[in-house]
Amino acid sequence: MTTRKKELLRLYQRERARGFQARWALSNARTRLEWDKHEVAEYSSGEPIDRKRGNVRLRLVPDELCSLEDLEGDCFNPKANPDIPASRLERDRKEFIEKVNADGVWGIIGEYFDGETWRHADSCFGFVGDDWKNSGYDTDIMRATLDEAKDARVCRCCGRPIVKKTEVR
Repeated sequence: MTTRKKELLRLYQRERARGFQARWALSNARTRLEWDKHEVAEYSSGEPIDRKRGNVRLRLVPDELCSLEDLEGDCFNPKANPDIPASRLERDRKEFIEKVNADGVWGIIGEYFDGETWRHADSCFGFVGDDWKNSGYDTDIMRATLDEAKDARVCRCCGRPIVKKTEVR
């Protein structure tokens, strides 16, 4: 078995252990494997360590528009959850509020480099702390970003994006 297949199997088993169905676990594993090949390495300042290293990235940004009511939804509503005691719902709500205050609310943005600038491919907001990691949303954004990066046309000699006359920038 090649090292690539071993790594794919390891990632697949990890996704299955997280509860993903076989089809989604394999898709997520393939996406993560491809992402690792194309992800840009950056310093904490956001500057690339090596521009030739990769052309995709995930950027974590604070979600400044999300309210606590949006995050809670009806998760802690006794009418929506009649099988859960109200005291437990209230306790869980307090713990949730503490987590929101401690960890913050975040969004992840998938971006690809088109030769000149970083372009937005996909994003999702409303994650408390690092709940976005291994949620399935992360691999969806990775896949969309990889697809957009693959579709981006770049000049071989100068590295600048090739823009058709019909495209608006």
